Amino acid sequence: HKLKLRALVIFSSSLSIIAIVIFALGSSPMELFLSFALLGIPHGLVYPISLNLARNSINEEELDRANSLLSAAAGSANIISPFILGYFADFFGLRWMIILVLIPTIAFAIPSVKRKGYLTLATQ
Repeated sequence: HKLKLRALVIFSSSLSIIAIVIFALGSSPMELFLSFALLGIPHGLVYPISLNLARNSINEEELDRANSLLSAAAGSANIISPFILGYFADFFGLRWMIILVLIPTIAFAIPSVKRKGYLTLATQ
């Protein structure tokens, strides 16, 4: 179970990074379509993976609270991100806005590969 979860997180993170790079550097509608199609896969995996990690990380009495916090964080990000990214795009352009999205994506991906526990390196 732990290995499958780790593999899903690494797959999702890697696919997100690849799709964002294709989106940022692409110049044709087909590349845009490909990047959106690729981004759909990790976006569909994020919520179930997050719920599974929360369920496995805390005791059952705290699960309702954890689900509420997870939903609140996701909702807040969905409200705040467009304002921040839109403001950034106004000044630097859409391509740089997309490249900016790579920073938190990579920042969240690195610990996923290095973390011990559910997400331990395969070499250990």
